[in-house]
Amino acid sequence: VNYKNLIEDFVEEMREDGEYDSDIRLYADEGIAYHRVMECIDFDCYTVKDVQNSIDGMVEKRLLTPEQRDFVNPALILDCLDSPVISLARKHTHYREKQFMLNIPADEITDTSLKDTVLLQGTVDLFIAGREKGEQNVLVDFKFSKKSDEEIKKRYSKQLELYAMAIEECMNTKVDRKVIYVLGKNKVIEM
Repeated sequence: VNYKNLIEDFVEEMREDGEYDSDIRLYADEGIAYHRVMECIDFDCYTVKDVQNSIDGMVEKRLLTPEQRDFVNPALILDCLDSPVISLARKHTHYREKQFMLNIPADEITDTSLKDTVLLQGTVDLFIAGREKGEQNVLVDFKFSKKSDEEIKKRYSKQLELYAMAIEECMNTKVDRKVIYVLGKNKVIEM
C-alpha cells in the first residue's frame, strides 16, 4: 500500500469537498483526542467531575497528552456516557477496541475486478453483545464530525459494513445494528 498516495488522495478529496483549510490539522487532533478518551474512559462516570477526573488520570498514566486533554470538553463525553448506546453497553458484555484481521476478496472492498484476497485489518470501537440477554448485538463506531447525517452515512457505511463482516466472521455472531455515535453532537446515526 502506498500510504503517500492514500494521504494525497484523502487531502484532495477534502479539498474537493471544500473541507480542507488551515484548521484541518487542529480539527483532526481534536477528533483523535475525543476518540482516545472514548477508548479509555470508564463507562461508570456519571458526572462532569467524574469524567474530568478520569481524563486527568489518563494524562497521569500517559494514555493521553496534556495537549489532547485541552481539546476535550468533559460535558460532551458525559453526553455520550449518558446516551442509550452506552447505557446498553453497561447492561451487556461489550468489547472495546476489538482488533481484527480478515482475508477478503479485493472486489468486496474496492472498485476492482480483481479477485485476489487482501488482508483487511481494523479496530472496532465498541461491540455490544446484547443477544446474550435477548436484545440486539450492536456495532458502535465513534466519530467526531461536523458533517450532516447523510454525509456521515455515505462516508462511513462501507467501513461499518466491513467491520460487521469482521465481527460476524471472527466472533461467530450476528451484528443486528450498526450505529455511529457522533461526538459533540450527542447523536446516534443508524446505518
